[in-house]
Formats: sequence, C-alpha cells, structure tokens
Amino acid sequence: MRSFLTTAMIIACLSFVGTSSGAVAELAARTSPGLAVRQDYERSVADYRKCIADNSANVNACEALRRIMDVNAQVLSGALNVPRR
Repeated sequence: MRSFLTTAMIIACLSFVGTSSGAVAELAARTSPGLAVRQDYERSVADYRKCIADNSANVNACEALRRIMDVNAQVLSGALNVPRR
C-alpha cells in the first residue's frame, strides 16, 4: 500500500509541474512492478501483431516474438496472482 501511495504522490507532483506523460508513465512503471510487467506484456503483443501483419505469408518468422509474448503473459498472470500482505 505504501508503494502505491508513493507512486501516486510522485505522479501527482510530476503532473503538476508539467512533466511529459511519457516520463510519468516511465516513473510509474519503475515504482510499480505490476505496471511494468503489464507494459512489457502489452509491448510484446504489439510487436507480435506487427510481425504477423508484416509477415502474413510466413508467420513462422514471428515464432520468437510469440514465445516472448507467451512468457510475458505467464509473468503477468503470476504478478496478478501474488497474494497481498
């Protein structure tokens, strides 16, 4: 709970002083491991989908990206199922 409040306070302060939203998102990801895991998963999904679109005649070219996406999904699932203290 404490890290959540710290993250929220940092985001609020940075938003107030006019820091770009990209910097705020990066800071939030660094201070919230669950958010970083979700962002990794979303990025891997986007990379895989782009590869499929670019290689529709040879989807096997995207196998490594599919595996990365699958691992990130498993990590995300584990991160969401961690018992809270």
